[in-house]
Amino acid sequence: MPELWNAFQITGGKTTNLPYHWKVRRRHYIYRRRRLAVLFLATVISCVLYAGASASAGGSPDQHAVVPGETLWSIAVEHYPSSEDPREMIEGIRQTNGLEGYQIQPGDHLELPPLDG
Repeated sequence: MPELWNAFQITGGKTTNLPYHWKVRRRHYIYRRRRLAVLFLATVISCVLYAGASASAGGSPDQHAVVPGETLWSIAVEHYPSSEDPREMIEGIRQTNGLEGYQIQPGDHLELPPLDG
């Protein structure tokens, strides 16, 4: 590569006077840098997307504002998959929010615990 740089300086930055194999070699280095840049950007984007997906998958609990007519059962059925037992989800909601009974009032803000597993 040093001889390519020297020839590049001698010709004043013009590649028209360089021998053909040096032009090909120079193109090879340019394309290699481009491929490395694309690979680097793809890696960064993948890391960002993976971090965002794993952060939304399990960490912080969701919030729910209780509206008139809602019960713990209706909240559990609405926010959790049908494969989960609503009774277990209700107990999780009660434990997370420190509820002693099953009564909730409109305007209450409940934390909905994430599913285990």
